[in-house]
Amino acid sequence: VLNGTEINGLAKRVKILLFEKKRIKVLTTDNAWQTDIPASVILNKSGNTEYSRKVSEVLGINNIKYVFNKESGLDLTIVLGED
Repeated sequence: VLNGTEINGLAKRVKILLFEKKRIKVLTTDNAWQTDIPASVILNKSGNTEYSRKVSEVLGINNIKYVFNKESGLDLTIVLGED
């Protein structure tokens, strides 16, 4: 989960929310490359649409992009924006 806003601790709060609501384990949280990202996005890296659907349900993010990169070992990257 990457925080693309100026709200301190947002990525960590989303990590906790995902685990509490759907038992989704988040491996890392960090800041995104910038702090003024206007819209949140789910980057699906594995092609498993079930993970994207679960995260979308919990967070209300409907912007899902497919960026296949199985070598990364990650299913998703969530970039949190101002919305």
